[in-house]
Amino acid sequence: MAENKDRQKLIDRIKGLDAINNEDKSAIIELISENTKYGLVWENKVEDIEQMLKDKLPIIVEDTKKRIINDTNNEKYPNHVIIEGDNLHALTTLCYTHEGKIDVIYIDPPYNRGEDDFV
Repeated sequence: MAENKDRQKLIDRIKGLDAINNEDKSAIIELISENTKYGLVWENKVEDIEQMLKDKLPIIVEDTKKRIINDTNNEKYPNHVIIEGDNLHALTTLCYTHEGKIDVIYIDPPYNRGEDDFV
């Protein structure tokens, strides 16, 4: 309770300052008024993998031996694609190559096991 009174006194003193414009006063008051966040709080920093994906976009390469063959050439029947690889790499690539062209993405767990046991 005493902390709130002290905070309010400080806000009132800031409002009374003539050397600072109203925009700066508002910014300072906003900083003072911020409450402590509890629980899971994520830092706003770029992860190494995110930076790598910005610099070097993964390329999806077709394995013709695993091709899914559609017995019609009718456009009503879409081509289905299975992508084997890291989920983040695949989804990042698809954002560039297939934006607006995908209806469903099914990601099959388990994730990040560190093993190359995809069947």
